[in-house]
Amino acid sequence: MKRCTVWISALAIACALTIVAGADAQAGENSYIGAKKCMKCHFKEYSAWKKMPKAKSFDSISGEADKELCYPCHTTGYGKPGGFKSKEATPHLLGAQCESCHGPGAKHAELGKAAKAAGGDPPPEVKAAITLTSAECSSCHNPHVKDTAAQARKKEPKAERVAYTPTKGNTYVGSKKCMKCHFKEYSAWKKMPKAKAFDVIADEPDKELCYPCHATGWGDPNGFKSKEATPHLVGVQCEGCHGPGGKHIELGTAAKAAGGDPPPAVKAAIELASTNCVNCHNPHVKDTAAAARKKK
Repeated sequence: MKRCTVWISALAIACALTIVAGADAQAGENSYIGAKKCMKCHFKEYSAWKKMPKAKSFDSISGEADKELCYPCHTTGYGKPGGFKSKEATPHLLGAQCESCHGPGAKHAELGKAAKAAGGDPPPEVKAAITLTSAECSSCHNPHVKDTAAQARKKEPKAERVAYTPTKGNTYVGSKKCMKCHFKEYSAWKKMPKAKAFDVIADEPDKELCYPCHATGWGDPNGFKSKEATPHLVGVQCEGCHGPGGKHIELGTAAKAAGGDPPPAVKAAIELASTNCVNCHNPHVKDTAAAARKKK
């Protein structure tokens, strides 16, 4: 059975596409219009997306017996008003398109078209009408569940994704500390490129520019400082997404010692910063370090 997996690098491209509109949108309503409508004003972004696997992500589930379970991550707007319904009824919404991350673009297009007709710059409302919901990344890019369809068949809830907010006094501990309770997740992470993300910048003359995306907690008082001073935070580790885990471990250890189930505070102390995805997975900047040099 083919896996219903949407890889982050490709979906980030879809997330980057700004939305343009369609004549099929009803006045005053926001609805899904499809990437071809986006192409009219965003040809460069559309052309890049067309070359990515996500443009053909619907094809990858053609052999699925119960492909409806895959629709949320392999079509655009499935289960939402004006979104994908079927290959026959809404062929313009096949695959993971611009609106998979930006949301329905009819209103964006309507306002943009009016501004262009008036000969002025688009007002703030144009941008506000199309939002980048980076929190959606983790809905399909769940690092702990490779086969989303199989998970859905078992009716298991997806892992909750919460935006991370730094907590005063919390510290980064490194993935080896996480391993004590989360060996399965640790073992999976060790096989990922993220675990060796620091190695790929070894030859960079000014590698400090790469630290935000190749080390854990860079820029935080308790995070990565250097390979020598904080070797336990080299690479993109668990805390690169979940945030510092010191408090999580402290509360979890206390709960375990008490012999009871971990209280909600344990889970709340380790949060997934899904909004950080696009900070490093930027489809418009392939060489982040090079981009940073140009700002000097």
